[in-house]
Amino acid sequence: MRRILLVLATMAAAVLVASGATLAAPAYTHAGKITINDSESPPTTATPYPSEIVVSGLPGLITDVNVKLRGFSHTYPDDVDMQLVGPSGNLNVTVMSDVGGTVGVRNTTLVLDDQATDFLPDGGPLTGGTYKPTDSDTDGGDTFPGYTPSGLSELSLFNNTNPNGTWRLYVVDDATQDAGQLRSWSLDITTATS
Repeated sequence: MRRILLVLATMAAAVLVASGATLAAPAYTHAGKITINDSESPPTTATPYPSEIVVSGLPGLITDVNVKLRGFSHTYPDDVDMQLVGPSGNLNVTVMSDVGGTVGVRNTTLVLDDQATDFLPDGGPLTGGTYKPTDSDTDGGDTFPGYTPSGLSELSLFNNTNPNGTWRLYVVDDATQDAGQLRSWSLDITTATS
């Protein structure tokens, strides 16, 4: 029965591809925990660094990307910076930086979507929901060891590019005395064929 359903699903996808339709892919997930480390020499990289998701077999070019951060916890969320790097390696977006203020957050899910109404709150507190990618950095730019951020905070930067390959999420803590974790993260990617 599973084989029949898989064949039917494959046939349906083939019909959509043939017609040039928009395709919403299943969410691609990095299910492992990311530990947001603290150190006396910020910025401190998370473990793992970067965290990776491999996308393969998705036809067409990107028309929309959303990022879901599950189980985000941190004793001082304003310390956390996150940078998403696309498969090409030369496109990157700061999805979250210096937001949430000084009020600790526990096990919160955040969806980052260009089409959202609100930005993540700079002064906090962070509550679960859907927000625009937000970079509230005012001290001269974020630092991600081993990678140079573009300074852009719009996921539409990835539009019209190939979705397949390794996506990387770089997470750092840019101040001392606080730490946290991210339970998992995922990508929702929509593509269109010509």
